[in-house]
Amino acid sequence: MAQSKKYNINVFQSDDTWTAQITRQVTSRKRTVSKQQDGFADEAAAQEWAQTELKNYISAQQARNVKHATHRAESEQRQRDRADRRRAAAEASKSSTPDEDA
Repeated sequence: MAQSKKYNINVFQSDDTWTAQITRQVTSRKRTVSKQQDGFADEAAAQEWAQTELKNYISAQQARNVKHATHRAESEQRQRDRADRRRAAAEASKSSTPDEDA
């Protein structure tokens, strides 16, 4: 069984076939199966599939994280720009209205 901080590979035999699972640690106590494949003839084939799929799964997750981070940064920049425009408009409207205290 391969060990990492967040993902594990579990290979076990059920009846006459082998099953491989990629599990993800959600919390310190909870784990969930991210991918599963059964019907392997031997343990080595199941282990090989799990290793390959884990690499693919992690690389896809990293690419997804980069995409989401880029989108998040763009969204935050749009929000800052919008707030700056509103602030500038509010200051402009304050300075253009005459003081009525005098």
